[in-house]
Amino acid sequence: MAANESYTCIHEDQIQGQSRKIERLEARADFKDRRLDELNEKIDKMDGKLDTIADTVNDFILQSSQQDNQLEIRLTKIETDMENQKLEAQRRTVWIGIGLTIITILINTWFHMIA
Repeated sequence: MAANESYTCIHEDQIQGQSRKIERLEARADFKDRRLDELNEKIDKMDGKLDTIADTVNDFILQSSQQDNQLEIRLTKIETDMENQKLEAQRRTVWIGIGLTIITILINTWFHMIA
């Protein structure tokens, strides 16, 4: 019977050793599960921050596009105003030329009448 008892003790020691290994593995698994949960929470926070950044970038691009359009409109208006001023200056120059021509003709005619 002594052989049976030692055999039983060896199996109990092995069972207890395996139980301790299982407990350690379960503890490590619990730790890793908690760590994974923490990492998932951090990933969710990062996703939220990335969404905020993406929204900010999209808003910036939209505002930039709108400002570009506004600048384009202002530039077109300035170019149109400059063209109108140029045409007005040309008209004035033509009228001044016509006026000077008429004055010159009148002066020449007057001098011919006096002479």
